This record gives sequence, C-alpha cells and structure tokens, in this order.
Amino acid sequence: MTATVKNDAPILIVDDDPILRALMRAALESDGFTVEEAADGEEACRLGAEFTPQLIVVDVVMPGMTGFDLCRALRLLPNTMHVPILMATGLDDVASIREAYEAGATDFISKPLNWIILCQRIRYLLRSSLAFDEARRAQKALEESKAAVQAANEALERRVEERTRELRETQEELLKQERISTIGQVTATMAHELRNPLGAISNTIFVLRTAAGANPMLGRAADRMERSVSRCNKIIESLLDYTHARELKWERVPLDPWLGAVLDEVALPAGIALDRTFGASDAMVDIATDGLRRVVANLIENAIQALEESADGDVRRIHVSTRYDHGVDIVFEDTGFGIPAEILPQIFEPLFSTRSFGTGLGLPIARQVVDQHNGTIEVSSEVGRGTSVRVHLPHVVVKTMPLRMA
Repeated sequence: MTATVKNDAPILIVDDDPILRALMRAALESDGFTVEEAADGEEACRLGAEFTPQLIVVDVVMPGMTGFDLCRALRLLPNTMHVPILMATGLDDVASIREAYEAGATDFISKPLNWIILCQRIRYLLRSSLAFDEARRAQKALEESKAAVQAANEALERRVEERTRELRETQEELLKQERISTIGQVTATMAHELRNPLGAISNTIFVLRTAAGANPMLGRAADRMERSVSRCNKIIESLLDYTHARELKWERVPLDPWLGAVLDEVALPAGIALDRTFGASDAMVDIATDGLRRVVANLIENAIQALEESADGDVRRIHVSTRYDHGVDIVFEDTGFGIPAEILPQIFEPLFSTRSFGTGLGLPIARQVVDQHNGTIEVSSEVGRGTSVRVHLPHVVVKTMPLRMA
C-alpha cells in the first residue's frame, strides 16, 4: 500500500526571522499545505501542546531556546513525540549535523532555502512519516493481537485445567459412590447372615456363664467371647452407618454443655487423661445429636488408640476444646505418635487403616456426618508430637451474650 500525503496537513514553522517565515509560508501554502507559525522555541512548545502538526520546520540558530534545545523539548511532548522535524540550518559542519540527529531531528536542510527542494523534502518526510505511523499502528495491533491470543490461551489452559480437575473429581466421586454401593450390598448381606449366628453365640454365652458358676476359667472365656461378639456387632453397625444414610434428627442445644455431657460418658483406659477447654459457652447450635455424638466417639477412640501405641513413659493426654471462628470449632488433640505425612491424604478413604484391627471407617463416618452439617473436618499431625482434628460447624444459630454488670 502506497502512503499518500494530505495537502491540508498542518506544518509548523519555527523561525525568529519574520520575513523568512512569511516567504516559507507563501511557498508552502502555494503548494497546498496549511501552515502555523512560531517565532521562538517557547511559542513552538505551547503550540505543540495544543495540536499535533504533521511536520515541524525548525531554525537551528534562534535567541533563547536553540533549535537543538527545541527539538529535545518537542520529543518530550505527547503530541510531537513522533512528528517529523526538519532542521533548517546554515551550519554545515559535521558536529552540528550530528547534534541535530542526536537531539531528535528527522532530517536537515541547508540555508539559504530552495523553496522547490523544501516542498519536495517535506512531502518526502510526510510520506515516510505516514508509512512509519502505519507500521507503528500495525505493530501495535500485532502486539495487541498477540496479547489477546496469549490471554485467550491462558484462559483456555485454565479452563482445561479446571475442567480436567472437575472430571477427575467427578470420576473419583463416582468411584467412591460405586465403592460405597458395593460395600453397602455386601454389608447388608453380611449383616443379615451374621446377626443370627451372633445372636445364637450371645445366648450360648449366657448359658455358659450360668453353667460356669464360680469357675473363673470359664468366666474369662465367656468374657472374651462376649467382647468378640460386641466387636463384630460394632463392625456391622459401622458399615451400615456409612453405607446407609439415616434420617437425622436435629436439635437445638447449647454446644459446650452438650459436648461436656458426651465426654463424661467416655470410658478412658488407665493412664490416659482427657482435658477440656470450652470457649463457646454461649453458643446454641442446631445439630444432629446422634450423628455428632458418633463423630466425637470416633475421634476420641482414634486418639485413645494412638495413645495406646505410644511408648511407655510418654505423656498420654487428650485435649478437647471449643472456640468461635466464623462459626464454632471443636478441636481434638492427642499426644500420640502422630500420622506420617505420606499417609495423611488417605485417612478419609473408607476401609483405609494402618492398624491390624478396626474397619477403617471412623474418620470417613465422621466426615460424612460433618458434611451433613455443612461443616468441615481437618486433620494436622506431626510425627512424634501428636495429632489435631478440627471440626468446624459454620452456623451458630443463637449466640446469647452474657449480661454485663454496670
């Protein structure tokens, strides 16, 4: 595409000689250009701030601000930053020419001026400037397009990552539900098939105790059998609880007194202490008491098992606390051995356990119940120092502030 020059392009003439400005104006206007004049550098800067000339002809030798100084000043103004500047000078030494270019001049023309050459030089510079402007706009458009493409690519990559994560989470959830469904089917069959013989064993234990009388050996055997039957029933109940959602019965209770009563029912093995620090004594919450009671029981049982595996002489302590934190937190802490970092991501998986006994459903059931309360459960642990489990219930239904004495 060939760049064309508009004849109405404004030309700014800067010269302290009014006669030379008049002659230059006449020559340029006769050639179809629109002309503006400035008698010195200060006036030229003022005009340059008011409008954008298409080209500026600057005399080098002027009182006050020289042509070199004016050229530098014009390159700092937004309107004239890219405008071509033609220096008119009678100085023909190399140093002056170099200074003109270093000051920001586009080209120079020698005095005395030849009007035909001046007009042709101006037309050449305007065509070059127009082509340069088009190239600059094209470069800017290209850069904007590249930026837009890059932004679109980044947005697409983020969307792909999000979609991939969503698909992975959906797949994991489907696999989890399929696993739970399979466990549920097996559990239902197992519960039906095992409860009848377990009931018969329980009846036999009763008969055995009656027949044993004061025989301590038979009494101890009956105790072991009774504990084993109880353990089997507990396993069946845990599997049924996890795989068959039960209707929750919600109650509004004062959290700290309710939790305190639940902890009072805990049977602690010898050598294990349970401390409590309640900081939400004025909180009333709506909870499924049976479900949350199961959460407390499971977490206390896990803490007891961790403490029982501790080395002799270690401090064996469970600490339960409550506090406000955009809702209420119930925190269970133990001084057991802790959970290795590589195992932490798996602890909520159903049937996962590092022990040789148990169902591996304590934490999954706890999370299931907490989810039904729209809450969260988080576990942090450090090997050698213990484990902390934070149950967060987001909604404090009623918070009655204690009366303050005047």
